[in-house]
Amino acid sequence: MTGDRWRRIAEQIEQIDSSLPIGRRVCVVAAELLAANDASLALVVNRTTSWIEGSDDAAVALDEQQFSLGDGPSFRAIDSLSPVMAPDMASPESLRKWPAFAPVAVRHDVLAVFAFPLRVGEARLGVMSAYRREPGELTAAEYADGLVLASLATMALLQEQAGATPGDLADAFSPGITHQSQVQLAAGMVSEQLDVSIIEALVRLRAYAYSNEQSVNSVARSVISRELAFYKEEEQ
Repeated sequence: MTGDRWRRIAEQIEQIDSSLPIGRRVCVVAAELLAANDASLALVVNRTTSWIEGSDDAAVALDEQQFSLGDGPSFRAIDSLSPVMAPDMASPESLRKWPAFAPVAVRHDVLAVFAFPLRVGEARLGVMSAYRREPGELTAAEYADGLVLASLATMALLQEQAGATPGDLADAFSPGITHQSQVQLAAGMVSEQLDVSIIEALVRLRAYAYSNEQSVNSVARSVISRELAFYKEEEQ
């Protein structure tokens, strides 16, 4: 039965438009099989996202929020290496577990989050997340599909990465500047603007993101595009 589930899901991923990156195809199938509105995959290095793919932009933004805040089911899943189910983000339990992310999720009409770690043994690779606009548990079949999808995603991403130069992300994961390098580049620019250390610049970026309910990556993009600048007198 397990073998049949693997074959069925693998075939479903293969049937998605082959011109799309493998990560996007997995996300599309994950959203469908887990009855979710959005789904995402994130590669994580030192508890920081280095690449995110989603079934749509909303999924990417939700991942960015969790890892920027250091809080949320997806962040907990990669940290614990275990699936994390949050069937009601508006519940007192969720607000207690994720005091920073749960209110943000509810404001964006995300009322359930299901996160499956991408792992190789004890090694952390990333996380697959599914987001619903209605509260509710996964069925047993959906949970089993999620575990298989996470395993297939792990194998597919490792295969993509196998041909990359050691220390670099594969081309499939870096169509432009990766999330991690975006933040590093923006921190360098803020360091120059404020005449402070890179560490202090990173703190300023994170503080601005938190106070404005944005992800660090979106703030970094605004800095790089020169839509946002930091000044010694005040941050604008």
